[in-house]
Amino acid sequence: MDGAAASPSLHQGKSSLKSFSMNISFWNIRGVKKEKSITYLKDIIASNKPDILCLAEPLTEPPPTTPEFLCRMGFNEYFLHNNIPNRTGNIWVFWRKGLNVSLLGLSHQQIMVKVGEATVSLVHARSPYVQRRALWDELNTLGMNVGAWVVVADFNIVTTATERKGGRSPCQLAVNEFVEFINKNALLDSTNLGYKFSWCNKRIGERRMLQKIDRMLVNQQWMEAAAGWKSKILKRKFSDHSPVVGWLTSIPKPTNIPFRFKRIWINHEGLKAVVKQSWEEPLEDVPIRKVMKKLKRLKLALKQWSWEVFGNLKIRKEQAEAELEQVLREQEEHPFNFWNFLGHKPRFRDPSKATRFGIDATRPCLLRS
Repeated sequence: MDGAAASPSLHQGKSSLKSFSMNISFWNIRGVKKEKSITYLKDIIASNKPDILCLAEPLTEPPPTTPEFLCRMGFNEYFLHNNIPNRTGNIWVFWRKGLNVSLLGLSHQQIMVKVGEATVSLVHARSPYVQRRALWDELNTLGMNVGAWVVVADFNIVTTATERKGGRSPCQLAVNEFVEFINKNALLDSTNLGYKFSWCNKRIGERRMLQKIDRMLVNQQWMEAAAGWKSKILKRKFSDHSPVVGWLTSIPKPTNIPFRFKRIWINHEGLKAVVKQSWEEPLEDVPIRKVMKKLKRLKLALKQWSWEVFGNLKIRKEQAEAELEQVLREQEEHPFNFWNFLGHKPRFRDPSKATRFGIDATRPCLLRS
């Protein structure tokens, strides 16, 4: 067993009876230094309330403690990773404050933890199937007497040819070895909600390929202890992998939602005037209470101004997300359709303009490829 853990081995907190009520989120983020990826990660956390969060391929050295924004969102200041001096780790594991977590096993392809009475394996499998054989052997050994068990992973391999669209057929030997691991441990794929595919090579036309290689596998003990367990493939954004989330019960939305400054406001020319007018309006009180009252008044002014200028931002965001989801689903059904890739089907009376548009539209995509 190789690797290094940046956390204590045990944290007292929630009882083992609640260990099966935890939510889990996994994302091969392909770099944690991208601002857009972090913004999307915050949305995933806010929406799915994970107790266990795993990031694969952070593509950087791990910090000594949990990033500040995750601490603010309720995660423990310590976390687990598999970084060693001569190899940058490819798995980071975070958990909520108060959760009882202990390390069971760790290597360059997986981290296994005990959460109350349950066992959770977080996996980022190697691309060469020969290297994955060591992973299957390792998980087979660690999973012999685990009780309730979930394996959350980017497996880098499909279970059938139907889980790949485009490209060459998957290596049948690699598929057989993966399926053998699943059957040997009596695991079930619970990831049947959301999108069909969890990975895309970001190409277009005949070179485009989609696969379901990220998923959550559970054993019978897990399903019995966590009746109603579900997992789902989310929208793919800012990475070639989709996040995968698993949950047992829905969490009610809080009614006392705190005020948040919206980034979209910054670019509007009217923002400065609203702040200036609200702040300079006379108010009588002692200095300390005057500042607090001005801030409260400004919050109300900004909310009113935002509604008048931008409308219901939540509905607008939901509409944009729905449009994006429709485009992504069309791409899954027809991945080689050029206009589905662009998200629209323009009409041209002059064929030469259509050709010119096609060349201009595809040039940046081809350059990125």
